[in-house]
Amino acid sequence: MKQNLLQFISGGQIFDYKTKMMVQVSNRIFYWAVLGFIVLFSLIMVFYAWTELKLVVLNYISGFLVKVHYGEYVLWTNLNGSKITALFYQKSPLIQASVQQALDALWRKAQVSLFFGGAVYLLITLLFSRFFIKLGEKYTKDQFVSGTRLASSPKETIKSVNESQRGASEIKLLNRLPMPKYSEKQGMLFHGTTGAGKTQAMMMLLE
Repeated sequence: MKQNLLQFISGGQIFDYKTKMMVQVSNRIFYWAVLGFIVLFSLIMVFYAWTELKLVVLNYISGFLVKVHYGEYVLWTNLNGSKITALFYQKSPLIQASVQQALDALWRKAQVSLFFGGAVYLLITLLFSRFFIKLGEKYTKDQFVSGTRLASSPKETIKSVNESQRGASEIKLLNRLPMPKYSEKQGMLFHGTTGAGKTQAMMMLLE
């Protein structure tokens, strides 16, 4: 009962830690996701609807200048030298009609930019997600630092001995597995169940 209680507490602490880490990572990803999408959408709009944006922004600026009694402030100077003031910008029917058309076009282009921006951003998100998964997989796998590996097959043992610094000895265990050179002068341990062939291997070495 006591052991089960300790395991329950340990499991709860591990679950709490992993939950907090997941929430922390999710918050960071969500923050950068929103910020990245806003930046991407803004860049697309600037390149795709620069003319419309300029007309609309100048309309708001001229309206503000007229309200604060700076209607004579020059907003635009044409190539022929003629100047457009804030008051003229607000009062000109032609300019206001162009502004209205720009607003309509801006709304349509915003929808298109939103669609393409969302598609591009979704692709980028998938790529980053795969990158994070690969990165996590890399650092969660067991890594061999130093020490001795346990061979999984006789072929792997033979290859390891042959590629070692000392090389392989002429003496072979069971007439198959080469010993590291000069290791026959060291102590040896034979481990195995009854009938595994320990005695036969020792007799072969003595021969």
